[in-house]
Amino acid sequence: MFEDEDTTPLGVLKAAHRKERKELQSKIMNMKHSIEKSDKKRKKEVLAEITKMEEEMKRRHEEELTELRPSLPEPSVEPCVEQYQKQAREPRISRAQRRRDKKAEFNRKQEEAEVQAMNDMENAPGKLESEEIERQLTDRGLTIYNIDPDGDCLYSAIAHQLSLVTSRQFGGADIRQKAAAYMRTHKDDFLPFLIDDDGRTVGEFEFEQYCMQVEKCCTDGGVWGGEPELRATACALERRIEVIQPGGRVLSFGEEYIDERPLVITFHRFAYNLGEHYNSTVPNSVFIVRKPESQ
Repeated sequence: MFEDEDTTPLGVLKAAHRKERKELQSKIMNMKHSIEKSDKKRKKEVLAEITKMEEEMKRRHEEELTELRPSLPEPSVEPCVEQYQKQAREPRISRAQRRRDKKAEFNRKQEEAEVQAMNDMENAPGKLESEEIERQLTDRGLTIYNIDPDGDCLYSAIAHQLSLVTSRQFGGADIRQKAAAYMRTHKDDFLPFLIDDDGRTVGEFEFEQYCMQVEKCCTDGGVWGGEPELRATACALERRIEVIQPGGRVLSFGEEYIDERPLVITFHRFAYNLGEHYNSTVPNSVFIVRKPESQ
């Protein structure tokens, strides 16, 4: 999860472009699923809007890359022989050691994020964002229940919600397995909307690799959850999932499951330095605010 990042201006820009492409694909997936099969006029309008959004993003990305390239320094070229000798002198690191190093780095960054979050608790925009979400929850008679920012927060939040409305206890790993299993058995519903880091639609081999990453916790190389995984989880559980966001926005998944009480979680963009985060909710009468535990 925390692999070495390219911190050069070009690397940062490309990473931002990859993130935007993934977010757009999630949005497109929602737009397509919102169309009634019999509404051909609406389908035509949505497809035209999707094409326009994709073309605008592609054009903007090309312009941003064109503007940036003249300011980039000339790359230094190291002689091939010297580079080879340098690599030969470097000790090889075993795969097990790399996994241990990766896990240690993950834990270090998580601890730093938690400390930073505590230090910045009184500052915007995270505090303002949480206050805005709390106001929306108050109207529903709910309040935030904090989930650890460990990369598995989406699945842990849903597991907590499911434990509240059933007599069973669930963990984030249980939800990950259910989401991955549903995606595998409904491959055609997800495969066209998943893209790799270069913006290309993934093939069947990459899709299976992705499902394996959905299945694993982040400490074991798993990926964070987003809209495709929310949709898969809602269908796997046959439960409507509502995601409360700042600005009064509510994303709903599994809207066909209206007979059961929805699972209500919250989405935070600025809660932690690690990035996007999900929390669970509890009734106001219970009013539990649990501080994330350090690992």
